[in-house]
Amino acid sequence: MKITKRVKNYFTEEPKQSFWFWAFITLLIFRYATPMVLMLLVPLQIGLISPEIDINYQDISINIAENLVEPLETLNEAGSKIGEDHPIISKVVFYTLSYFIYIIWVAMFCLVINLFRYFISWIIRKYKR
Repeated sequence: MKITKRVKNYFTEEPKQSFWFWAFITLLIFRYATPMVLMLLVPLQIGLISPEIDINYQDISINIAENLVEPLETLNEAGSKIGEDHPIISKVVFYTLSYFIYIIWVAMFCLVINLFRYFISWIIRKYKR
């Protein structure tokens, strides 16, 4: 079977799994993997929509930093303790977390493609009736 036919069938056939299964996984990943990205997109969007506005981000950054310092210090202390007590385990954990970031991005890409698939197949099935 040609690759174009397989891709077309992938997006047009009715999926075997429930839409809500993939929606739940997508929301779970976006809930825990993207809060910082969302926070960083707001200034970009403000700059895109109204480049003439000058915003003072110093006040905003002070509030964010005050709420972020304690968890960062706790994580740093935990990492330092593991690094000093168990250097081999610390390297394993470091590289595991590094590769986990790639896994998150690949999973998010696959989930977005899957949600497009559900949406396209839903539209096709709706108009066939």
